[in-house]
Parts: sequence; C-alpha cells; structure tokens
Amino acid sequence: MDFRTFWSGLEPERKDSFALSIQHSRNYLDQIACGARKPGFALARMISDATHGVVPLHELRADIWDAPKRGTAAQVTAS
Repeated sequence: MDFRTFWSGLEPERKDSFALSIQHSRNYLDQIACGARKPGFALARMISDATHGVVPLHELRADIWDAPKRGTAAQVTAS
C-alpha cells in the first residue's frame, strides 16, 4: 500500500498518534502523503517499520530502493 492510502485511512487521532510514534509532525506527514515532500531514507524506514511493512520502503523511496522481485530480496541501490 502507498503512504497516501495508508494515511488517508487513518482517523485524525490515529494520525496524531502515528506522527508522535515516529517523532515527526502530522503536518509533515500530510505533505509526504500528498506528494509535496519526499521522506529521507531514515524517515522512510521509520514509516515502513511503524506500519509493520504495510507501507513498504520501496513505496516511500522508489528512487533508492528496488521493489522486490519475485523470488528475490529487495536490495538497496543507493545510499
């Protein structure tokens, strides 16, 4: 699932709680969800981890992460 879909499915209170859990503002996450900003690698990793993989890293930062191919593990392509 992409972050926009995940984020838009949360109630306002859950958005606040999620933002607090990853130590970022709800406003900043709103900007990521609408495409106005791109999360840095560390934030992308935090979002992916906090969603337990529901929002995979490659959905957040396709420019630095190859989407998993069938039968292979995803690989970091840049740092």
